[in-house]
Amino acid sequence: MLDPQILVAGVLNGLLAGGIYVLVAVGLTLIYGVLHIINFAHGSLLMLAMYAVFWLWRLLGVDPADCLAIEDSKTGVASASAAGCAVLAVPCHVAIPPSDRWVLLDTLEGLDTASLRSLAAPARLAR
Repeated sequence: MLDPQILVAGVLNGLLAGGIYVLVAVGLTLIYGVLHIINFAHGSLLMLAMYAVFWLWRLLGVDPADCLAIEDSKTGVASASAAGCAVLAVPCHVAIPPSDRWVLLDTLEGLDTASLRSLAAPARLAR
């Protein structure tokens, strides 16, 4: 006779495993939709960056609103903006549309820390 606890545990395990497969598929679809390449490293690098930012906030009290993100993709710009960072968008392979939420640059060539600070001020106001 089948024990109901075993049945419930088996169904939950199946649903959780299926959920992980769905998340992987959605992540790869998002990466392919934006970059038009399949790259399994993007997800792991994003996760590493999220953990680093979390522990910076948790241990050192670094607020994302005090940070300047320099991004070269639409998803990176949107993510950094959603996190509350001031954003400098520097398109590389994919065009980034202009927006009032970030400062759009053609290149970082010739910029020093003083010019980055002056560019970050309008980016902070755009949030």
